[in-house]
Amino acid sequence: MMTLKSQIKILALASIAFFSFTSCSDDDDAPGQADNNIVVTAEADSELTIFTQALDLTDLDDVLINANVEYTVLAPTNSAFEGISITDLETSTLRQLLLNHVIVGRLSSSDLTANGSGYATTESTAGPADSKISIYYDTSSGVRFNDTATVSDADIPATNGVIHKVDNIISLPTLATFVAADSNLSSLETALTSTALIGAFDDDDDTPGIDGVSEPFTIFAPNDAAFQALLDSNTEWNTLADIPAATVTAALELHVLEDANVRAEDIATLVDGDAITLGGILNINASTLVITGPANQSTIISGSTNIQTTNGVIHGIDTVLLPSM
Repeated sequence: MMTLKSQIKILALASIAFFSFTSCSDDDDAPGQADNNIVVTAEADSELTIFTQALDLTDLDDVLINANVEYTVLAPTNSAFEGISITDLETSTLRQLLLNHVIVGRLSSSDLTANGSGYATTESTAGPADSKISIYYDTSSGVRFNDTATVSDADIPATNGVIHKVDNIISLPTLATFVAADSNLSSLETALTSTALIGAFDDDDDTPGIDGVSEPFTIFAPNDAAFQALLDSNTEWNTLADIPAATVTAALELHVLEDANVRAEDIATLVDGDAITLGGILNINASTLVITGPANQSTIISGSTNIQTTNGVIHGIDTVLLPSM
């Protein structure tokens, strides 16, 4: 006679065989489907429930299960959404906001740290003419994006990419966002803050700007080394505050094209290479990317082009352009 213990053992083995069979059958029904893709991995994390709800509301969950594309996803935790109701946002607005947290390609925290700082391109198409938005990262103190969100939990693996949890929502950037966030543009931020231009670049109706100036803008942005060279050119200039305000304003206006989102690949379309800025005419050589101004020349820095925002684009340059004296 079969004992109760033997009967239980047989039932247990039968159950294992049954679940093994059904699991194989499910795999056969969905060939190539990743079991632990970005979406499945996020849904299993109790700190990402609002994020996954937002993905569902915008149908981005259907995008991020793609087994043929790898993604780096900066996933805001539940606490990052404090004070934000995702159901109150327009679906299109929420979608673009979420896409600003998605980068094609697998970027580990060690990859970012090895670079130190720089820009990546997100999947948001909130820029002029649906251009994709840039995102700035700095690893000097943790891994931080747009000087807004810090990675709280890095390198969560998925079969089609990696998730980094972040402690804040990364808003769609304006020109002022990157001028403030980029550690190589601190002198430019100081100079712009002394003029009305910074208000125009904020894209904020509550911030005073310049009357008659319209976005989008193209900014040729001198880096800190360029401003230091400018200070070194005059023994009486130790800081930007030592330069006459009128000179600073006239110089800055030379670096700004209004009502134009001129990306590097579009420079060749400028008529005769001439670009009309707020402060005068620049000539830009599309081949060498040398900019000739009224008094001197500068060069667009390789790797520092097409920094795209919602209200314009930035190109880093190596010399502060000066007006005619």
